[in-house]
Amino acid sequence: NRGELKVVMGVRNDGQTIPFGCWSDEKWEDIGKEIKKKSIETGPLSKVLVSDGEPGLSSGLADLSNEQQRSHWHMIRDLGHMMWLDEANKYERNKMKKRLRGIIGIEIPKQDFKKVSAEHKDEIKQLAEQALENMDSFTKGLFRKGYDQAARYVRSAKDKLFTYIKLWFKYGLISPRASSLIERMMREIGRRIK
Repeated sequence: NRGELKVVMGVRNDGQTIPFGCWSDEKWEDIGKEIKKKSIETGPLSKVLVSDGEPGLSSGLADLSNEQQRSHWHMIRDLGHMMWLDEANKYERNKMKKRLRGIIGIEIPKQDFKKVSAEHKDEIKQLAEQALENMDSFTKGLFRKGYDQAARYVRSAKDKLFTYIKLWFKYGLISPRASSLIERMMREIGRRIK
């Protein structure tokens, strides 16, 4: 029997992790309500929720954060799985994953936001706008080829793929675009439980 373990963790600005809890066989909606009930905060607990796109996770934890960012790593990996469900061959899956990686791979400069030139900021803004247009074309292409599940998956994630850029422009903050730090912690928790 493969049990399902759901772990919710936070990361502070200083890099310190905060465990919110661990659940087995609970719905994300119920987990979100439980975390909200235990919290002393009256508003959202975080600036951004970085998630893997598991069904129900975004909606179940929506009240806990101001913004949501879909993990780029999961987006690319799971596109392959969705295309496999649509019976796409391995060559086609790899080709589309590579194309998606190119569309969403916008890097933000590492230096202080204030030190980034206006031209560079404009360039990143244009790249983000172009990426959104390319996502629409990409989704239409998936539908045309009969990869309906994959197309719906991409379409539902599109609006949450570039939150990290939006936050960078709004606050000058660099937000993660993948859940790798939390994934490593969850992998270690899973290893220890097993």
